Amino acid sequence: MAGIGRFAGSSIRKGQTVRADNIIPLSQFIKDGGVKETQAGAVQLTSEGDLDELVDFWLASQPDQKARVEEQVSWMVASCPKNRTDLGRGFTYILAHSFHINHSTKPNIVTDVSHGVYFHRACKDIKHGEEFFLDYMAHGMPDWTQSWCVKRNLKDGQMLCEEIEGYKGLNEDGGWKSEEYERAMRA
Repeated sequence: MAGIGRFAGSSIRKGQTVRADNIIPLSQFIKDGGVKETQAGAVQLTSEGDLDELVDFWLASQPDQKARVEEQVSWMVASCPKNRTDLGRGFTYILAHSFHINHSTKPNIVTDVSHGVYFHRACKDIKHGEEFFLDYMAHGMPDWTQSWCVKRNLKDGQMLCEEIEGYKGLNEDGGWKSEEYERAMRA
């Protein structure tokens, strides 16, 4: 499936960091006025209330666009499961600056959180010009993000891919939601 994605500007070795973002609490992001041209970061979200607060913040400049803003939030919210963080829990976020990476069940990028930084790392060697891919099924989205989306008749990236792929991905703790996914990942 073709889409707008990101591509390697040079060759990248397995394990190498592709992008690193400091974690920004939502309250700090809002206090600082939102996205800054010179400040990238991963805006931490911890509840449905955080998603509502982020939508309300963005609506201040476009109050007649609530459905559109909610839809975009549903597309951009993502998570890193507990087993790939040092936080003792999963990490749910929206990147302050877009870094859209398309979905594939054969990813070349994985994410993790370490020492207050959210990383995208190469999980295999990536050639110059090759497109980056994440496995959206491996986001480990928490139930509260999916609940927020369902209430608005929306889908986050993992929910959409679960529908397309026909089986469940990772849960918030990093465990498999289905045996089909575990088998597919071993293939």
